[in-house]
Amino acid sequence: MRNATRLLVLALAAGPAFLSAQNKSDLASIQRDIADLEDKVRQLTKSQDEKNAAMTALMQQALDASNKTAASLAGLQKSLTDALNASMNDQQSKIVAPIAVLKTRVDETAQDVNALRETVADLSSRLGKMDSRLNDIYSAVTTPPVAAPPPVLQTPGAAAVNNGVPPGVSAVSLRQDADRDFGGANYTLALDEFAKYIKYYPTDYYAPTAQYHIGEIYMRGEQYDDAAQAFDKVVEQFPKNERTADAAYYKAVSLQKAGHISDAKSEYRSFINNYPANEHTVQARKNLATLDPTTSKSTARHK
Repeated sequence: MRNATRLLVLALAAGPAFLSAQNKSDLASIQRDIADLEDKVRQLTKSQDEKNAAMTALMQQALDASNKTAASLAGLQKSLTDALNASMNDQQSKIVAPIAVLKTRVDETAQDVNALRETVADLSSRLGKMDSRLNDIYSAVTTPPVAAPPPVLQTPGAAAVNNGVPPGVSAVSLRQDADRDFGGANYTLALDEFAKYIKYYPTDYYAPTAQYHIGEIYMRGEQYDDAAQAFDKVVEQFPKNERTADAAYYKAVSLQKAGHISDAKSEYRSFINNYPANEHTVQARKNLATLDPTTSKSTARHK
């Protein structure tokens, strides 16, 4: 198109020389062609401008759509972020609250367990005292009463001095103090009180029990030689008391723990022979078999 325009300009610039070579009809035809050409140029230019405008509009629309999409994406991202944060906060609140409640319950349970432990300890102490009192009652029922000595006229307070009992001390109060300290694991006080009871009231029905508790205290303190001697006194001084069989068994156990193996074996054999139906007899046979395997077969026949 540009080449045709240039040819037209050159033809016009040629002037009269060119016109002299052509007739008027040719000139008119050329002018029409030029006019058509100019019209086509204008149409083409207009079409190009319209296309450029349309293209610009489309680009603007695309840019606007892109901006709107970016804005929508930003809004969607913010919504998702807010929803996620809200969900996490909600979940955290739902989890933290039960954990706090659980911790509180655990603390309460620990307190209840401690309270239960104290209650059990107190109950055990009371049961120990009750057992001791039941033993006292049983001893009082089964032990023949000791004949009272003939009355002797004495001045007030003379009996306490002669028996060695300090004024104001009675068998009941001393026994209660000893039982209370023994049940509360105050073994030093209990040991002294049991010893005084035996000293002041050696023929009283409670004396065998007091002597037996002395052996128990020594055994718990791992003073096995002293324990063996204390249990031996029960066996020797109170041979028909209900505590005697247990004392004989624990005398053998104390000797074994003290390392007096020969004496322990002898005491186990004596216990098994004297108390074949006692609750400790089975264990006594096992202990003897451990100390002297050669007797295991003979003891097995008595099981």
